Amino acid sequence: MTGTGKMAFKPIVYAAVTNALELARVLCDPYFSLAAHIQKRISSRLLYVFISLISISSFAYGNNYYVQSNSSCEFNGDGTSQDCAFSDGASGAWKGFSTITWGDETNQLGSGDTLHICGNHNESLEIGASGQPNSELIITGLCTDAPGTINGGYSIAAISTMANKHLYITNLTLKGGEVSALNITSEPKYAPVFVRVTNNTIHDPIFSDISGFGFCVKAIGSDILFSNNEIYNCSEDGIYIGGDRVEVAYSYIHDVDISNVRRGDCVKYTSIGSSSDGHVHHNLLDHSSNNIKKNSLIIGSPGSGIIVEYNTIIGGRVTINIRNHSNAIVRYNKIIPKAPETSVWSTGIALENVSNTLIYHNIIDTSDAPTFGLFSFGNSHSEIDNNVFVGDSILSNIRLVHDTTTYLRRNILDGERTLSVGTNAMLIESDFNKFIYDYPQSILYNGIAYNSLNDYQLYNPSLDQNSTSEDSVFDGWTNNDFELDIGTPLIKAIMPIDSHGEPLTGFNLDSSAENGNGSFFVELLEGSLSPTIGVILMPDQCNTTNGSVVQELRTSLNNAGYTTLSIVNPMTLAPRLCAFQDYVNEVDTIMPEVYARIRTAINYMETLGVKNIVLAGFGLGSRFTAAHIARGQIDELPIVAYVGIGMHATSIDPLNHSLTLDEISVPVLDLYGNNDTDAINTDSLRKNSYTGGPGKTYTQINLKCASSLASNECHKLVGLKGNDTAELEANTLSWLMCYAPLDAAGCTDEQINNISKSPDSSDSDEDNITNTSNSNSNGSSNLITLLVIGLLLLFRKINTTTY
Repeated sequence: MTGTGKMAFKPIVYAAVTNALELARVLCDPYFSLAAHIQKRISSRLLYVFISLISISSFAYGNNYYVQSNSSCEFNGDGTSQDCAFSDGASGAWKGFSTITWGDETNQLGSGDTLHICGNHNESLEIGASGQPNSELIITGLCTDAPGTINGGYSIAAISTMANKHLYITNLTLKGGEVSALNITSEPKYAPVFVRVTNNTIHDPIFSDISGFGFCVKAIGSDILFSNNEIYNCSEDGIYIGGDRVEVAYSYIHDVDISNVRRGDCVKYTSIGSSSDGHVHHNLLDHSSNNIKKNSLIIGSPGSGIIVEYNTIIGGRVTINIRNHSNAIVRYNKIIPKAPETSVWSTGIALENVSNTLIYHNIIDTSDAPTFGLFSFGNSHSEIDNNVFVGDSILSNIRLVHDTTTYLRRNILDGERTLSVGTNAMLIESDFNKFIYDYPQSILYNGIAYNSLNDYQLYNPSLDQNSTSEDSVFDGWTNNDFELDIGTPLIKAIMPIDSHGEPLTGFNLDSSAENGNGSFFVELLEGSLSPTIGVILMPDQCNTTNGSVVQELRTSLNNAGYTTLSIVNPMTLAPRLCAFQDYVNEVDTIMPEVYARIRTAINYMETLGVKNIVLAGFGLGSRFTAAHIARGQIDELPIVAYVGIGMHATSIDPLNHSLTLDEISVPVLDLYGNNDTDAINTDSLRKNSYTGGPGKTYTQINLKCASSLASNECHKLVGLKGNDTAELEANTLSWLMCYAPLDAAGCTDEQINNISKSPDSSDSDEDNITNTSNSNSNGSSNLITLLVIGLLLLFRKINTTTY
């Protein structure tokens, strides 16, 4: 839907509304009361309609254009049809890439338009236009008869972008090109380009002595997403990246460096430029097919903030190699290093001159000797926690050299040499580890080899006093798929556990059946009483399935007996920024995936015996879940209640609660902190929106934050959560036991009236609506009042776009 329909101009309309309110505020009221009066007394949806009606003539809708290969059609058409034209310029496909007319005028391919590449093309596509925010230029291989393939031959690339921005390249097969099969270039170097590359097959660039390259993908630019691609048979790197905020996700990258001449890594963040705030997740990187000395994933310098998570990474001289980087996180990966030659050692994770690095919840299989599980050199402040190292390598599970301030906690070390710490390395803390070995001198510390853990503990009384050793071989694998068997006692000792002492269970669901983008991560806690009520939660931006507020609610409600499932939010093109504005800019592409994920989660809950659903969200997650109840439901279990924590009636539809709550009929709990500025300023907007719709039960609870807390900390309810009796958890549970009870009884009227409220809350006379707003509004001019009345009479509510 990008660039088409009403959603294409919603952000612009919202900006117009904001500017109009600002103008009214300045001109009509020096004390800024008019804007507040308008926000609290006029439906913002009406303002939206009004501005839309007076502005609609200035917006253009995106068009579809088509190009056939220059050998498929006799005549060159105007690009408006997939079929070949009957004469030059007539309705039909363009004939070859050279006939495409680029631009933003009539009959030109530009911002918001879609180019369908149909059939096989033996030429190179140089993109000649850019998109705009919320109006991408789309290049796709989706055609009725023949999907699009491009063989760039000995040109620079099959597809080249030269400083083009806001592109979406999807559903194509790309091959050839002396530099790369896909070449993305920014101007100036490493500048943001906002490019998405999804659902493509990219393979077989051409290595030559002249170019000396042959990348499958070369991307020199920032703000790029690679997702759901298969990349293989690369002469050099699978994806070569220079830039910030680049995401590589859900992709299969294999058989790289087939020339065996130059360096060939599955994914390489170059040491030229920057590699900050990158995100590599849910990929299969397989570097095991060739006997070569390359890396599966290498993070170069300078850079900061890379996150590597939920990947399976196999082979390479070094499986994950991070150099001269700070604030890296490596977690929840399955890492299987392969020794490229019997005489050459390999490494699962190599850290070199890094700082503030977190390595946790990884599985490193070091069975292919000679192999290091983790080799760390010259690093400062590394935390290595809750990892499993398994294998019989004659090299160490963990080897530390010249490191300072290293923490080693709750790891399983299973090998002939479990731990080797050099004389110039410093373990600040090492404890609660499990050493499993059947080889003498398994622990080497400061140049001294120890035959037993007891000897090591005796001579190093500050280290590993609570660690244990086991004689048996580690047996934590299941089905040879490198998943941990959570029933194994050793695993229970290190994996995160809930309040029942059971491991948290995280896994992927697939939204494809609901027209979504595919795999996404969830965390489940099944209710102890096999409840028929299930609670689905979505976190705030930048938060995980176990993030702030969601973590407290999912565990507390599960303690009470509910089955809870928290689901991760879709990512934007700038995933490491996690700015709310990024979600606003991409609302028309983000929301369909939100709805698909929630429907997928509801369908999964049904397989657990759940009959009714409660949706709950915090911050951005509350905007998503409210929008789903209003717009996203299709053939799913009934949603019986909605819990919104930190709701704000700000921004554009459907991310504005005042534009969705009036379409919700189920009971609503609106809970927020008393210094959460946007929640307080829009509390009456939210309540009035709900009461203007079909809903009958709206409860607002205003919790009192500590006076020293900033607005953002009060938004997160710091100091008001953390156990089953804390105010967040207790209020939410009390309300749910009335409106979505685990048993059929529910609450009596007296119990409903006793639901905890803030001291300044007061009950409405009807419909059990609690209003915590103390805002006052000044009057506005008669002219403004008459205008508002006229608008109310002229324009009724409209149906907004439904995904």
